[in-house]
Parts: sequence; structure tokens; C-alpha cells
Amino acid sequence: DVFTALADQGSFPNAAAIKVRALPVAYFRVGTDPQTFAHATLSLMSGRDDATRLRLNQTILGVLEKALPDVASLTVQEIEMTAATYAKRVL
Repeated sequence: DVFTALADQGSFPNAAAIKVRALPVAYFRVGTDPQTFAHATLSLMSGRDDATRLRLNQTILGVLEKALPDVASLTVQEIEMTAATYAKRVL
């Protein structure tokens, strides 16, 4: 699964910081046939180098490829977050 694959990379000192969410998309159209897709967004705090971010993106893509072999389009997008402006509340 995505969580385990990311935790095993060693790029996250605290695995509790990893969150995986799956959100359905009710309406879509993609440029492939069949009309199927899965998209992952990786949100990372700034400071990781390009090689690390690429490795994490490729890890996610690899998990998606194994889990969803018949899905026409698989994509991973990385978003770099700024720690100075990130707001969080945890109970």
C-alpha cells in the first residue's frame, strides 16, 4: 500500500506524519481510452531535494501500477508546502 511504501523509503522520520487519503471524483473526462484514471497528490514540506521528491513520486506510481493495472492513466503530482505558513491542529 502507499502508506507502507512511503514509510519504508526512510524519507519520513516519523511515519505518523504520513497521511493517505482516497477521494472519488464524480465527474471527469481524460484523454485516454478507457476513460479511467487515478491521480495521487504528494504534499511535502519544503527542503527535500529533487532526487528525493522524484523517488517518492516514483514509489507512489509503482504502488498504483501494481494495484490498478487496468487503469488507463496514472499520475502523481507533488506539491511543496512551506512550513512557515502551514497550519495544523491535532488532538
